[in-house]
Amino acid sequence: MGSSGSKTWYIADGWIPVKEKTDKAGLEGHEALIVLNHQNVDAEISVDVFFEDSNPIRAMKLKVPKNRVRCFRLD
Repeated sequence: MGSSGSKTWYIADGWIPVKEKTDKAGLEGHEALIVLNHQNVDAEISVDVFFEDSNPIRAMKLKVPKNRVRCFRLD
């Protein structure tokens, strides 16, 4: 399998809606970073999170097993 994707991503989102019930099924609104690793080796990614009103969180380490999707809630 060839190389695909990118080593640097910029995700211009991160607004977290109010935590309250949003429908009759009891689902809540939330933000998440969903990462697909379609390679045959585990991936370790480093994430910097920037905020409008506070200092950034830098070099947060996240792991995604090979051939899997991981969902990281941002709340």
